[in-house]
Order: sequence, then structure tokens, then C-alpha cells
Amino acid sequence: MQRQNQLINHFGLDVSDPEAQEFLFDQIKLFLFNEGSRPIAEIDTSKEGTIKW
Repeated sequence: MQRQNQLINHFGLDVSDPEAQEFLFDQIKLFLFNEGSRPIAEIDTSKEGTIKW
């Protein structure tokens, strides 16, 4: 669930969009089972927790 939230937030996905749903499904299959039609998406977490509002 955390990985899915990261992907949605990082890529600004609209979960009602069928293409976004396909992307998420492929990414979760890759994450859980190492299988899917696309390479696993990389998320830059180097600045995580450093943004000041």
C-alpha cells in the first residue's frame, strides 16, 4: 500500500484513469512478483522529509 501511495503521489496519477490503473497494476506486479510489462518505476526519495512549508 505504501508503494502504491508513493507512485500515485510521485507521478500525480489520477486513479480513475484506465492508463494510470494499468501503470499501477504493472508496478505492483513488479514490486510483489517481479513480473510486468514495464520496468519498475524509480522514485527519488533523497529529499524525502526535507521540504519546509
